[in-house]
Amino acid sequence: MLDTLGRNLTALARDGKLHEVIGRDAELKRMLTILMRTQKSNPLLLGEAGVGKTAIVEGLAWRIAHGKVPSRMRGKRIFELDIGGLTAGTKYRGEFDAYFKTVVTEARRQPDKSIDVIDEACARVLCDDKQMVNSAEIEQLISEQTGIPVGRLTTDESLRYSQMESKLNSRVVGQREAVKAVVDNINQARIGLKEPQRPMGVFLFLGPSGVGKTKLAKELAKYLFDAPEALVRFDMSEYGEPHSRSKLIGFPPGYVDYAEGGRLTEALRRQPTPLSC
Repeated sequence: MLDTLGRNLTALARDGKLHEVIGRDAELKRMLTILMRTQKSNPLLLGEAGVGKTAIVEGLAWRIAHGKVPSRMRGKRIFELDIGGLTAGTKYRGEFDAYFKTVVTEARRQPDKSIDVIDEACARVLCDDKQMVNSAEIEQLISEQTGIPVGRLTTDESLRYSQMESKLNSRVVGQREAVKAVVDNINQARIGLKEPQRPMGVFLFLGPSGVGKTKLAKELAKYLFDAPEALVRFDMSEYGEPHSRSKLIGFPPGYVDYAEGGRLTEALRRQPTPLSC
């Protein structure tokens, strides 16, 4: 049935009909790592048409056909299955599509995240032909999945927060009162005195140009998240009209810019620990 409904990409690569993919080493390694896991070994490639999703899969088939994969993956076959062709002509095609999308939406939302991390770390070690997983590799994997720098995962948080006020005062001159107010609010959130579903802090910096409002926001982002790019900046003069809020949270279905998402929501999706200004 596979030969009837699909294409054997590994066989095509062996026959010279597929070629090696250049510049996709990171994506191929990630896909190999997922495939070698003991559980949830189902990689999902998402993206617009033409960005290279099929090319990555064909590149993996080429590597398997030429033995350029870990021993555990040698001899495997990759078939391309056309879901549209599989469901064509069926009475319940629409219901099948809706069910399939629901299943995809609900996948890795399961509670066993720690087991998943260890499982993937072991698979990554196998990809690199190593024999043992160490803590550094697990920390690196968590960092890649969450976007949180490795330094934040390994640093003593209590020590880090205790030094925050002095560090910020050394970088932002003449704003000790404002720095103290910001640090106090963040510490209240850290020890659980604020609603956990709310932001760690919402601050309104007022004053003439040049007194350090933006500087404090930048230094706070750098200190909390080890990355200046964690600061997401918006010019609020662009959002004066009632309809302009869609630029932040995204346009509803049917509008021209619906697929682009909102500037704020997309920033939150790409950077899970941002500071907005």
